[in-house]
Amino acid sequence: VGMRAKASPTSQYIQAMKGYYTIKDHSCVKRRPMNRDLVKLVLIESRRNGRDDVGVAVLTAFAGLFRMGELTASEGAYDPIEDMAERDLKFVPNFWDAKKVIINMGRSKADQDGARSKLRPRILPVDDDLMSPGRALRNLIAERHGCRQGRTPTLGASPLFQDDSGGQLKMSAVLTQMRRILQ
Repeated sequence: VGMRAKASPTSQYIQAMKGYYTIKDHSCVKRRPMNRDLVKLVLIESRRNGRDDVGVAVLTAFAGLFRMGELTASEGAYDPIEDMAERDLKFVPNFWDAKKVIINMGRSKADQDGARSKLRPRILPVDDDLMSPGRALRNLIAERHGCRQGRTPTLGASPLFQDDSGGQLKMSAVLTQMRRILQ
């Protein structure tokens, strides 16, 4: 309420209901927000567990201010037009010498008219740091396509982040892996 202002009708209702229902105080610990150290932990442990796509998705979401739903699927079949595909990445100036990667966003919660957000691409750095999202994306794709230094993979309509069977990575799989690692 603060500053002696009148409580909202919702607050008044909740307070009134406490007389009818016993409310147990679980005094639960608040969830910590994701920070660089936790993202690094998820990235390293996902790699160790053979789930590179999960770690790189978390790093990309964190560094690029993506919602996880913009990078992964929650339900339904993969649609290369609406969902994030490999071809939505552009490494500048080229794949192996890139200084930045431009990500043309797929579907978005904020995309009210249904048009893709190509007017607002996300630009991420590619450098030598372990926590470089561009480097992680480049290495993930190079490994997926079996490309060695100098050979450029063809970025097609495949999902950007994939599960073990090559389908689009589901948000639930990312959350499950993150919970397992953080516990």
